[in-house]
Amino acid sequence: MPATLPHVVLGVLTHNSSRYLPHTVPSYLAQRGVRCQVLVLDNASSDDTCALLQRSSPAITVVQSEQNLGFSAGHNALLRLAVEQGATYYACINADCLLAPDYLAQLCRALENTPDAASATGHVYRWYFPMELFLCQLSTDLPTDTTGIAMSRAHHWTDIAQGQRVLAGAGSTPGSPWGVSGAAAVYKLSALEATAHRVTGQAEYFDELINMYKEDVELSYRLRSAGYGACYVPTAHAWHDRTVASRSGWGRIVQLWERITDPQLSSQRSYAHQRYIVWKYRPLWRSTARKWPTWWRILWQWLYMLLLEPQCLRAWWRLQREEKPAMLAKQRELFDRILPIARQGQH
Repeated sequence: MPATLPHVVLGVLTHNSSRYLPHTVPSYLAQRGVRCQVLVLDNASSDDTCALLQRSSPAITVVQSEQNLGFSAGHNALLRLAVEQGATYYACINADCLLAPDYLAQLCRALENTPDAASATGHVYRWYFPMELFLCQLSTDLPTDTTGIAMSRAHHWTDIAQGQRVLAGAGSTPGSPWGVSGAAAVYKLSALEATAHRVTGQAEYFDELINMYKEDVELSYRLRSAGYGACYVPTAHAWHDRTVASRSGWGRIVQLWERITDPQLSSQRSYAHQRYIVWKYRPLWRSTARKWPTWWRILWQWLYMLLLEPQCLRAWWRLQREEKPAMLAKQRELFDRILPIARQGQH
């Protein structure tokens, strides 16, 4: 394969993911237009995930962990391997995500053509696994899963176009979202190296205080604050079986009732991590247009959680109690070292 092709490490985390791998792994190995290495870290699966991976192809490198490291620590381990191997790009891909053959090539090309961008995403469609497999089709006539992450003035993050049907080529144009979803993203390793946390003695590209839920939001915030942009490539297609998604209309009311009557660890972590991100980047709130909407949203959420989901407030208080020294150290490092050096290096 020509050495001029972009060198990409495709990193995947697995945990009891055997039902997806017969369908997703071939899409990883079929990537064309890039020099792609597939690294998989298995987070202590109890099914036959590892055996299936080892049988799939000798081109796949499998790292087995005896414990579930979570999203951030798991991908950080793979990212450090990618840096050691001299890769230019890191593709952060979920095990439940299937890629079109030119997905990585298109995103790498967009990043090459956009020097100030550090991350890229394609048009990720909803994959209703395994229904589409029974129908023997995966098409672009499906609801959107994400085309990037948007942030409101009140620090409310949403997946752009989630749930909407946007046919390929039907008015969808390249763009620059605020951030990208970690389900199917490509990052420039040089930008991740420049903005990594190092207070623990080793590089943390994803903040390991956020081990699940909103880790991609925090990284997007850090990259954006350092002056990096993001790319959206509508002609690059992927399909993601999202198990947790926001709803609209009456579905939102049903979702709210489900959260109240059956509290989930996911909602507790999501709220605690959201509050941590808002706290971490608070020194950037210079404008009244952002400051007051954010404080109003925090107050509204606090009242709602106090009345209906107090376990979420406890999760945030617990995070502060257990991790306050690490939180302070990372905030200081962010503003004293990471952002000034990253911004200086870009100009």
